[in-house]
Amino acid sequence: MSNYAVVEVSWTPSVSPDLAEQFVWMETYDVNMNSWITASGLSSSQSATTSSLQIDCEEKTTYRFHVQAVDTAGLYSATASYEFSIGDLTNPEATTDLRHSIVEVKQR
Repeated sequence: MSNYAVVEVSWTPSVSPDLAEQFVWMETYDVNMNSWITASGLSSSQSATTSSLQIDCEEKTTYRFHVQAVDTAGLYSATASYEFSIGDLTNPEATTDLRHSIVEVKQR
């Protein structure tokens, strides 16, 4: 069995008056391929008021999280990105950060 963490990632939504939605996606870093790969299961449209999501993250993995605002005309904002790593989950206190926090540690 491998450990994983339920992580809450949060952000400040756009304050644009014509904000329609936010497009949210995440990538994981593949050490063997030396490249970023879009993670399945988190590539979605979120309401304009969403400011956080809880996601399952594997231990000893680096993640890159992205948010883009979309207005009512269908125009996209610049992408806000945030990168973080989940370390060895035998010590979850060492893997917290100001912009993400481990909510729970589980096993698969």
